[in-house]
Amino acid sequence: MLEGVSTNFAIVSPLDLELTRILNPNVDLEIPAPRSQFIKYAAINALLQREREDKTQNIEDYQMLLQKVGAECSRLGKLVNDLTVFNQQYSFLEYGPDDMLMTELRL
Repeated sequence: MLEGVSTNFAIVSPLDLELTRILNPNVDLEIPAPRSQFIKYAAINALLQREREDKTQNIEDYQMLLQKVGAECSRLGKLVNDLTVFNQQYSFLEYGPDDMLMTELRL
């Protein structure tokens, strides 16, 4: 019902709706939690936070992103898979020549 609605910021996209389902970030409470089905939201939140606050903070690959959100090293495969699928649906990441290198968030 909200998809396609024009707001002061932009037109509501499917990505906007997907993110608002779960993404109500609170760093102090570690929301979203960097585990299980929420790991992709924690990662996206970290990328958005970097875009808003400090673009000099470098997040060059999935391993660095995993460390940034504080997830266990064993979750790397899940993070890569989840963000790859999410990016195929919503096309929000820019990649460099090496697919593991995220050059910027495309929003």
